[in-house]
Amino acid sequence: GVRNGMDKAWWEDGKPKHILNYKNGSKDGRFEYYNSNGVLLRAGFHENNKKSGLWEGWYDSGNLHYSANYVEGFLDGKMTYFYPNRQKMLEFIYKNGELDSSLSKKRWNEDGSERTKPFDWIE
Repeated sequence: GVRNGMDKAWWEDGKPKHILNYKNGSKDGRFEYYNSNGVLLRAGFHENNKKSGLWEGWYDSGNLHYSANYVEGFLDGKMTYFYPNRQKMLEFIYKNGELDSSLSKKRWNEDGSERTKPFDWIE
């Protein structure tokens, strides 16, 4: 039949593996994925099978790895990546799923200092 409601999976030791929500067969609601130690690795929302709102990912340590905003399945707004030590690594601005080249893109060193040539690795 058509999936409705919450779908949960567990690791062998009983810790949560993932939690998904469905409505009329489509992903709809909060999504969570955990590693085998019970640390939350990814979380976000679906609306009608499309990513929506804030999505975040974490390192196994529990420190934030990235955060991004989605509108109707497309990146929209700021997307930020972090080093394992919690310092910002990269920051991009998206609009309707496309990288907005008219807005700034930034990159930092692991010590938190801003790079003078932020994207020398792709230039």
